[in-house]
Amino acid sequence: MQNSAIFFPVAGMAFLTLVVGVRLLQLRMRAVYKDGLNPGYFSYNRGAKLPDYLIKATQHYDNLFEMPLLFYLVALFVVLFEQVDLVYTLLAWCYLLLRAVHAVVHLGRNDLRQRRRLFLASSLVLYIMWGRLLLQLVLA
Repeated sequence: MQNSAIFFPVAGMAFLTLVVGVRLLQLRMRAVYKDGLNPGYFSYNRGAKLPDYLIKATQHYDNLFEMPLLFYLVALFVVLFEQVDLVYTLLAWCYLLLRAVHAVVHLGRNDLRQRRRLFLASSLVLYIMWGRLLLQLVLA
């Protein structure tokens, strides 16, 4: 399998981050123009009580720079060590799908039980990728 096969789910994660970032911008504009939030708040991110919908979106956007960094890193290592195969590619697509559904749940009705399951499932996929790569490198 070509190394480029894993690029597409990685690009999908970057696109998901972009989509959530655009949504966050929309919600910030709503908070300022419809709900009366002082735009000066964003100078230091202090001094105002944010609406719950904006807190939730901000937290989710921040989350996309936490665990997904491990995804980007393992995908890079899989390419660097020339280990790209169907299993890694499917795991990468699975991770992207779980994170996308997680985003929909978190930014939507925010069902904590469902969100937790999706987070744990995506984390499991991520750790399977790391464990498999580690095992392959140790046994090589």
